[in-house]
Amino acid sequence: MLITLLKGETPKDSDVQGLLESVGIDMHAGGYFAAIAHFEESANTEKDMEGREKIVASLNPSMYDDYTVHGVDLLYEDAIILIISLHGKIADMAEGRKKIVKNIQNSIWESIQTTPTMGVGGLVHTLENMNRSYIEAIATMDYTFSSPKGSIIYFEEISVQQKNSFGYPQEDQIKFIHSLKQGDQAVAEEALKGMFRKLKENKMSVYQLKCICFDIINALLKTSAELGVTDKIGDLKQLTNFSTLDQLEKRILHSSKDICEYVEKKRECDNQYLRTEILTYIQANYDQYDLSLEKIANEFKLSVPYLSKFIKEQSGSTFTQFVFQLRLDEVKRQLRETNNLIKEIIVSVGYQDVSNFNRVFKKMEGVTPGQYRKLNKE
Repeated sequence: MLITLLKGETPKDSDVQGLLESVGIDMHAGGYFAAIAHFEESANTEKDMEGREKIVASLNPSMYDDYTVHGVDLLYEDAIILIISLHGKIADMAEGRKKIVKNIQNSIWESIQTTPTMGVGGLVHTLENMNRSYIEAIATMDYTFSSPKGSIIYFEEISVQQKNSFGYPQEDQIKFIHSLKQGDQAVAEEALKGMFRKLKENKMSVYQLKCICFDIINALLKTSAELGVTDKIGDLKQLTNFSTLDQLEKRILHSSKDICEYVEKKRECDNQYLRTEILTYIQANYDQYDLSLEKIANEFKLSVPYLSKFIKEQSGSTFTQFVFQLRLDEVKRQLRETNNLIKEIIVSVGYQDVSNFNRVFKKMEGVTPGQYRKLNKE
């Protein structure tokens, strides 16, 4: 439900607050924002993964008088997503938000003795707009390379216009680029309209306007090239041969819709293909005692943290739980259908510690393997 909220995929005209309450998620209603706790790129060991899982568990939920925090473990190798809701009684929301983010950062340090770099999206006043703050928080991660470790980066501060920027719509352009990469059509349209609204409102020469317009076109081209979807741009000659701002806005909007639709479909197809390939590989090799996340990650050219989270998202189980269930089902089948020695059966499915498996088997099934055979022998 929280992931659906972040991605802006809640049903239109639905009671989002009611949906959250129906699954036991309580939030204050004074305002909302997303934040990302970003860890070092090298922190991808199993210990670090467990540390981040510990953080998410400790944050679900954390409810205080002034705010609540919910942690979400998305498919990011080095980060966790936080959803923060504020109580309406906070007098200064902007200042209160900064204190809250600092408190959360300190709590993470106390939990795993690591201070993450925090990226913070803007404050929104309805849960339906939560994905805007989420995309803004993601956009701040581009600035971690130039910020000291443990910094707190606010989206609105990375786009402060300098005096010589002559009203350049930098903040909206950043949001536009990242919404294309996320395949979020609603936010892309909102950011695009914001850019052109500012261009129409600001008094500047026609040469300044043309420079900014071509930079917006260039941003679209660069982003489409990064995504490998330059064919979605359409007729480049027509795109660059505009006579009014409204005309250019309409053409870029059309291209951005095509890009977002493609990105969303590609993500779904890639996930489905990868899901089938990975789960098939595990089902074919679960009986190998050396089967591990590291081995599968090498096979599919993925990082261990990404693979771990992907398996859990796609199967509903952790890697360990998924493999154990496959082995357990095969042991039970052989107990029912063969006369093989119990020790041989257990070893054949990839276990070397027979006594430990017997203990876990009894815990799961309520009987020992030998008793199970007597009760179920065909």
